[in-house]
Amino acid sequence: MRIRGERGRVAAALVVASLVASVLAGCAVHRSQVIDDSVVTIGLDTPFTSQNPWVDGEGSMPNLGVAAATLTGFSYVDAASERVFDASFGSIRVVVEDPLTVEYTVADGLRWSDGAPIDAVDLLLDWAARSGALDRGSVDFDAAPPSEDSAIALVSEVPVVSHDRKTLAVEFDDERADWSSLFESPLPAHLVARVALGSEHVEAAKDDVLRAVAAAADGDRVDLAKIAHAWSSIFAPTDAESATRLVSSGPYVVVGFEPERFVELKSNPHYSGIRSPHFDHVVIRAFASSLTAIQAMQIGAVQAVALAGGAPLQEALDRIDATITRYEFLPSEPVGSPAPDATASPADAGGEPAAPAPEAPVIASARRVIDGIRPLQGGAGLLWNLWEWSPGATAPN
Repeated sequence: MRIRGERGRVAAALVVASLVASVLAGCAVHRSQVIDDSVVTIGLDTPFTSQNPWVDGEGSMPNLGVAAATLTGFSYVDAASERVFDASFGSIRVVVEDPLTVEYTVADGLRWSDGAPIDAVDLLLDWAARSGALDRGSVDFDAAPPSEDSAIALVSEVPVVSHDRKTLAVEFDDERADWSSLFESPLPAHLVARVALGSEHVEAAKDDVLRAVAAAADGDRVDLAKIAHAWSSIFAPTDAESATRLVSSGPYVVVGFEPERFVELKSNPHYSGIRSPHFDHVVIRAFASSLTAIQAMQIGAVQAVALAGGAPLQEALDRIDATITRYEFLPSEPVGSPAPDATASPADAGGEPAAPAPEAPVIASARRVIDGIRPLQGGAGLLWNLWEWSPGATAPN
């Protein structure tokens, strides 16, 4: 099932995150066999800093990638920039058309990697944090402001959690809201409450979140202010120990981290959704520049790189006398920049590749496709191709 995604800056970030996930986790409907002890290493020119890319200023490529690999929700954006419903996470039902009211029900048996149940309280906290509806006085989630027409910005009333905590009923302010795009990567409410309020156990933590949201809606913001601070800070690890406390609902879990250097992911044995992993381990390494990342790929230290486009990347390619072997645009709407002329598509295989457009993003646009780099073909490496380089395929030697 494909459903239209929302537009704007947040939508562009979601495209990147979901496409990163397609590399890290695949998008097969049937669960694939993880290749035991398999490892793929990817080089970036920006370090991982947070599992929460919704915090203002934290929407970098590695953060979006790790979030997409370790978190899941009702939908994701695929290679063609189409939002795809994830039935393994739950169901969505329009119950009233005027005012538009939608129920989001989490599937039975879903759990965070620490064993806590995933439920509607996690969805409620996602709304409270990202909508900005309760950001008053001392409450500041420090979330990136949503675009005015995004679905989450069109929910001003506090959503209602069902008695069994499986369903969240959301009333939209505008009947044109893209309700299908909500709750694609909620964070663990129990972990946030445990840190913020010292909740003794999982159910107590969930109760504390419900009470804090209700109290804030009535003007008592003390506890929600503490929760807001925790939501914006605890998913940014400072060392290896704090990184391993990050919990997961997606195909991978964080198992290793060194600030400014790397983050390591391992396949999550508790994940049973449709984005099943192929590689057992994924290591995302940070390099000081595009040049050092490409040099690491030359010697086989990494199997792929994901780098920002523009002058630094071109200079790095020039220094090793390398060229991009294929350059084209997918038939999708532009994300964040004007659509290129259709004549910018590459020549057929064997012909001369078309020159990249000035300052065109290599990875962060949903239109860009790159197969490899000459003379790095023949097993030496690839530019990280979010759309065609499949984790299920044989990794370069």
